[in-house]
Amino acid sequence: MKKILSLLLTCVMLFSFGGCGAEVSPEEMVSTYLDALKKCDMKALEEYGVSEKDFLSGIVNESDDISDKEKEQYDQLLKDLFSGITYEIKGSNISEDKKTATVDISITNADLSKAFENYFSKIFSLAFSGLSEKELEKKSVETLLKEINTAAKGDKVTNTAKVKLTKNEDDVWTIDEKGNDAFLNALSGGFFNAALDFAKGLK
Repeated sequence: MKKILSLLLTCVMLFSFGGCGAEVSPEEMVSTYLDALKKCDMKALEEYGVSEKDFLSGIVNESDDISDKEKEQYDQLLKDLFSGITYEIKGSNISEDKKTATVDISITNADLSKAFENYFSKIFSLAFSGLSEKELEKKSVETLLKEINTAAKGDKVTNTAKVKLTKNEDDVWTIDEKGNDAFLNALSGGFFNAALDFAKGLK
């Protein structure tokens, strides 16, 4: 189960927002980041502190060579999670000291929480299948990726959230890593909360 947890955590790492270096408004910052996610643009996302190596670590072991198949899994997972999102920025508010801001947003994505509902029903049978730990980890990841892919083609869900931002030392707006759970969950179509619940269940 460690590999599954690693995969979930590295997916959440995509939401560890950094600054892109340009002087833009809070609304522009959020919009630029979401557009990069929709396009699965890794070059753009790297400006926000998201690396392909970090994300791939959730699919393969750090010491392993990355196969073409695993790279394909990575590309497909990014598309399943984010390419289908649509969003509407409804407004923003900047604090009097100009150091913090919130952006009101509505996000529609596939209901990816369903991937976990189906995954749970299958993982228990795998646990008693007699597979080795390594085989079980591999099969578990494959099963979760498949369920995410299926859910990505299904029903949509819309959520609203307030995105919290802070100006960094370079006077650039950055999306806060903490305090944005509602935004993360809306962006991921329920994937974020499902991942957290799953991780808690492993403790």
